[in-house]
Amino acid sequence: MKGLDWVHGDPVELRAAYLKEREALDETAPPDVTIVVEARAGLDGLRFTPVAAKEAPILYFHGGSWMLGGPETHRALCAWLAKLSGRRVISVRYPLAPEHRYPAQRDAARAALAATLAEEGGPIFVAGDSAGGAMALWAAEAEAKHVLGVATFYPAFGVVSSPSIDRFGPGNEALNAGAIAAMYTRLGAAPEQVQQDVPPHGAPVLVLAASDDPLFDDSTAIFERLEDREVTLWVAKGQEHAFLHHGGASADVRDWLTRVGGWMDARS
Repeated sequence: MKGLDWVHGDPVELRAAYLKEREALDETAPPDVTIVVEARAGLDGLRFTPVAAKEAPILYFHGGSWMLGGPETHRALCAWLAKLSGRRVISVRYPLAPEHRYPAQRDAARAALAATLAEEGGPIFVAGDSAGGAMALWAAEAEAKHVLGVATFYPAFGVVSSPSIDRFGPGNEALNAGAIAAMYTRLGAAPEQVQQDVPPHGAPVLVLAASDDPLFDDSTAIFERLEDREVTLWVAKGQEHAFLHHGGASADVRDWLTRVGGWMDARS
């Protein structure tokens, strides 16, 4: 999304541009995954059901800097995750910044997990990408005994100054140092609060990082902070932030999502 101002831009305009870009990927979703609209309190979003779904569904939180996106912008990603993991994916909407300030997002994540468990029972997996990766970690804190694992994809984790930002941020309008700082300002949370609200103990965590991502060092920060938990760190070499949206065009993406499914199978 070239030419957009990620520091001072109008959130409404940024959301529209993001939605338009992601809508172009809708046709790349696998046709054998059933997608149903959910519209009720606590579970507003999309449900993705593959053929012969396994037990233990995945509660999914979309990325988008906590400012934009929704289940619709992650339709292709979640459909491929459902197909290749063999699990239902429940992708939920949550309050966006700056209209809603932190801890609204953390509280919504925990409420979504509680609502999903009330409807589905347990156990469950929780997952999310970018800002949604932090959402998944926040959510799992409240109902840890029912969560089999947390999968985070190139997550945002409160890092505003790092070698990966210095290396890959310049030229990246959405994830340069200024844009990342503005992201946390809009959220209304000190970057360290994002980390402090993730408990040091709990369910196993999978971190899938992209090697050429300004947020790469966020992934290593999670790995180091959660050293007392079972944490697995995978690095997708040569991949950039948000690469998992392209499952329809990339065998590498499908391979990574298949591996994620295998990680879940080993914990269920």
